[in-house]
Amino acid sequence: AVIIIAKMKPSDRYIIIRQFRPPTNSYILEFPAGLVDSGETREQTATRELSEETGYFGEVEKISPRLYSSPGILSEAVSFAHIQVDENLPDNQRPTARNEPGEFITVFKKSVDEISKFFNQESSRGVKFDVKLYSYFLAQGVL
Repeated sequence: AVIIIAKMKPSDRYIIIRQFRPPTNSYILEFPAGLVDSGETREQTATRELSEETGYFGEVEKISPRLYSSPGILSEAVSFAHIQVDENLPDNQRPTARNEPGEFITVFKKSVDEISKFFNQESSRGVKFDVKLYSYFLAQGVL
């Protein structure tokens, strides 16, 4: 899987999504993400999934090695793809997501200064958090 940390330029806002996740029976706030298709590189997955889930187009700046979140019980490996999204590109002026059937994704664009308040608002509505999203902003000193 690839986790997409998409940062918009020049505003420095992050793209965050909220979607219903049946295994948790709740809405989850997370970074866009997706599974690597056969014959696809992690970089290709990152740009494809960002476009499908949010409608935005971006360029991969760097990608992490494969990482494991629960190696004692899961073999799933994930990579973080850092993508720069140029807000001035015509394709990014009016993004249109192409969600798969059954996917209901809400897209948010938030600056670092807005994250703490936004997370508190979402939490008060019963929204849960993906550990990767929360840990990222915790490590940034935002939370």
